Amino acid sequence: MTEQMRTAASAMCKVHPLLGGDVSGALAFAAGTHSDRRFASVFVTAPDGLRLHIRSYGSRVASALPVVCLPALARTAADFHPLAEALAADPGKPRLVLAVDYRGHGQSEYDCNLDNYTLPVTLADLSAVLIALEIAPAIFVGTSYGGIVVMRLALGRPTAIAGVLLNDIGPVIEPRGLVQIKRYVGKLPVPRTFQDGAET
Repeated sequence: MTEQMRTAASAMCKVHPLLGGDVSGALAFAAGTHSDRRFASVFVTAPDGLRLHIRSYGSRVASALPVVCLPALARTAADFHPLAEALAADPGKPRLVLAVDYRGHGQSEYDCNLDNYTLPVTLADLSAVLIALEIAPAIFVGTSYGGIVVMRLALGRPTAIAGVLLNDIGPVIEPRGLVQIKRYVGKLPVPRTFQDGAET
């Protein structure tokens, strides 16, 4: 993480009360207020006490295996909305679909400790979600970073995985690809105001 990113994140944690303090009121307000009512917001407590947001589509009693969707590094659970709706409403095999917001993303709580934005912490968070919601085995859809998370999960908890669909990632990341990723991660323009940041 660059020093510029640390400074910006630290400032956000100090300036905005919802990001640095108790977010339970904001999260409770967000739950169940979806205009389309086609998914429910579920919150799970991470091992360190942080609140994680999961979009839940479909029924927990569906007979087909559940699907767990993991977004790319700078994305949110909302990316999977069309896919999750289609899978949950499939007349032949309706299923429970969960789309996870990583810590600091979407409606999950922001972590002021920037050292917690790592793959091992993400794996611990995901394990907490799977255990709390009693999801195993499941089919996982991982986009980019989400695919890396799924591959690492397979090493530590292979029985949690019934199948994997990888999108925009593979088992090998070529050096050219890493260079390209490093060019854009952490290089987004810094918004002038909090409102500008919310709109980008």
